[in-house]
Amino acid sequence: ANTEGAGLTHILTTTCTPEKLFASTAGILAGKLGVAGGMTFDCNTACYGDIYGLSLCQSILSLNPNAKILFGCAEVLTHSVNWTDRSTCVLFGDGAGACIITAQKENILASPEEALCSSDGSLQHLIRIGGGTERAYTTGLPVDESFYLTMQGREVFKHAVRNMTAACQEVLRRKGMDIADVDLLVPHQANMRIIEAVGDRLGINTSHVFANVARYGNTSSASVPLALADARTRNLLGKGSRVLCTSFGGGLTWGACLLEFHS
Repeated sequence: ANTEGAGLTHILTTTCTPEKLFASTAGILAGKLGVAGGMTFDCNTACYGDIYGLSLCQSILSLNPNAKILFGCAEVLTHSVNWTDRSTCVLFGDGAGACIITAQKENILASPEEALCSSDGSLQHLIRIGGGTERAYTTGLPVDESFYLTMQGREVFKHAVRNMTAACQEVLRRKGMDIADVDLLVPHQANMRIIEAVGDRLGINTSHVFANVARYGNTSSASVPLALADARTRNLLGKGSRVLCTSFGGGLTWGACLLEFHS
């Protein structure tokens, strides 16, 4: 980004696996970068943190067009899975992605054209990580299954496919576009079954659906940033490319975002 840390006005990180309950991951990052005086905070919407966080950045810029935001998504899911539960531990990986976000289009790689964020807290039990204040614990208390990630896979699959597909369709409707106007679909890299099902329901050619889950696993909020960087490295994205991103996470949270690349 060719920028100095001292020029940052905000640091926002999305994570469901923070290093500590506090200080925030963003605050820790600011300290390691030697950045002081700006706003730092975390957003936890699990695997959907990427687009939720991007929407928050847009809100900040609408109030402060001169803001320069360091936005990062970082997850260490391998520290939160139960390694005796083969239904979950083999799915998840660790990863991180970051970018600088400003309001000056001429200085940025891509900008969001439309974003949609949704949630349904009544379904939070379908995928969750324990260890918070829901359960009191004392020194010497053994760690049991309630502290790890748990997931009702079949139900999560149904909600993920249905809601990601609907979110993509709504974003395109708002822009007066259809799926043929999209150069690349970059879905949350949960698993290939979900990725293929969303692409199939949207009616997009499989060659325009990006997947690298076989390489990294499900890295939660880091999966879309990693996928975008990977697609860029493979020369799949260039000036004028329209990319439809969609994610789904615990909470439940989901949505979609349409990006346009400027270089």
